[in-house]
Amino acid sequence: ESSATGGESSVAGGGGPATEFGQNQSRKSDGVVARTFSLEKLPPRPVRKPKPKVELNSADTTALMTLYGIGGYYARKIVEFRERLGGSFASEEQLMDIYGIDSARFVGFADRVYVDTSLIIPLDLYHMPVDSMARHPYIGKYAARGIDRYRRTVDSVSFTLDALLENGILQRAYVQRLKMYQ
Repeated sequence: ESSATGGESSVAGGGGPATEFGQNQSRKSDGVVARTFSLEKLPPRPVRKPKPKVELNSADTTALMTLYGIGGYYARKIVEFRERLGGSFASEEQLMDIYGIDSARFVGFADRVYVDTSLIIPLDLYHMPVDSMARHPYIGKYAARGIDRYRRTVDSVSFTLDALLENGILQRAYVQRLKMYQ
């Protein structure tokens, strides 16, 4: 059945001419164009390849910049923080210890990062230079001087993180983080 519109059906959704992506167009008697869509004729969605995971102890800034929410600035901050830690992360969550990487940013890429535990570099605070301890994010300058004074008074067997806690040299939260490196 034809109408004044040149062979298109006058009923919305009728068999009007097909347009791109399975769209059919029809004119109602009041001149309004009605469109219906057929999902069967739409092109398939592109298949996204999962992005590779990034190992935090071996990643360079280029690899880190593939993470959601991490540009050049934060990639450099991550590498600098890793160096201050003594060369390795012990946990993915340590990224949230970097100023500006909060839980909201971390959640955006948490499923794409991991730590290879075989690459964790143990910390030997008994022999570590004071300036290295002072730069460490979980120790700092003040505690480094306290550790240095304390280690001069005890042998290496008696020198433990728990002893540093008991003697008020380190806070409990930092002792727990440092234990990941033993």
